[in-house]
Amino acid sequence: MQIQHRRQSFVEELRIGLTVYPYTAETALLAGQIDGEQTAKGVIIPMVDLLIGATALSLGFSILTVNIRHFKQIPGLNVISI
Repeated sequence: MQIQHRRQSFVEELRIGLTVYPYTAETALLAGQIDGEQTAKGVIIPMVDLLIGATALSLGFSILTVNIRHFKQIPGLNVISI
């Protein structure tokens, strides 16, 4: 029970410090456009990475990640490796 309480406290602290941005219809259209363009080139981007990348693009944000492989395949997305 003690470990569960610590985990819950940790998650709550993270949540308080984060801003959550909505996933919009415009972002969905952007993700679809990117997917179509990249698929036509033979590039397959996993959907979860595509959605994250499209959201970052729509907000003008960069992506900070250890998984640069998929995100680098999204045109115009600034990817920072950690």
